[in-house]
This record gives sequence, structure tokens and C-alpha cells, in this order.
Amino acid sequence: RREPDYGRHIAAITLRAWLDRCVQGSTNRGIKNEQRYKRRWSLLLGKRLLTDITADDLRRLQVQLRAKMKPTTPGRPATRRWMDSTINRHFGFLRTQFNRAIREGLLSRNPVSGVRFLPESQVTRFLTDAELSRLQALLPSEHWPLVAFAIETGLRREEQFTLRWE
Repeated sequence: RREPDYGRHIAAITLRAWLDRCVQGSTNRGIKNEQRYKRRWSLLLGKRLLTDITADDLRRLQVQLRAKMKPTTPGRPATRRWMDSTINRHFGFLRTQFNRAIREGLLSRNPVSGVRFLPESQVTRFLTDAELSRLQALLPSEHWPLVAFAIETGLRREEQFTLRWE
């Protein structure tokens, strides 16, 4: 079996084409997030060649994303469009896809490795009694035990529904 020769075609692979290829066959549980990240990176840098994307480009883009504000509405303060954690998830996805390109011989280095991820705030928020009451009132009574169990244990949906007695 003959291995593909990427050497001649490296310059022709855009970020958009590479991400399409990577996500197309994905079987990850987080495929919806991967598709979202792919779509956003395609809009931001999709026409750029893989080999032309630098750490400096990515650092500048990180600063721009962090500075982007939501449209203001009367009576409400301006807020950032992208939280630091969201920016980090996007860059984490991109880092993974560039590492894949390195393994396949398309790149020699990962430009995301030159980008520092942003510090994330670790805030744990608890629902108030009033919020719990409103939530319970909105749900059909047969669903409340499942929701209450998730709230009390802190389990995610998949964790909760894959529990086994053993």
C-alpha cells in the first residue's frame, strides 16, 4: 500500500479544508462543539494556508476576540462577546487539529503552542431556593426527580444517565 505524498500539496491546504477533513469523520461525543469551532475558525482564518498561520497571527486574534463586545442595549452595561473559557476551548480545538496535521506530515510545528491560554475564573454558583422552586414549577412532575438528582449530585447529563448499580 502506498502512503499519500503530502509534500507536494502542503501549500494548497487551507485551514478550512483541513478542518472540514478533520471533523468530517469525527465520532467524538462533542461533535456539535467541534462543528461549531470548525465553523468559527473557518470564518476567522479559513482561507489561510495551514503553513501560513503563525503564533503571532493567533495571539493577535486572541486579543481581538477578547476585546469584542456584544451590541449594547439601553439600560444594560456593555459585556464581552467571548468569555476567556470560550476562547480557550476554540484554541484547544485548533491546537488538536494542528497536532493532527503534524502527525500527518503537513506541518513541522504547531502555531498554537506559541499562544498562552487565558486564565479562567473558577466560580461555583448554587441555585437559590426561589430559583429551585421556579424550575420545579416549569417541569412536568415526572421529570423533577431526575433534575433534582442532577442538582444535588452535580452530575452532568451523560454521567447521570450512564450510571450503573454496580
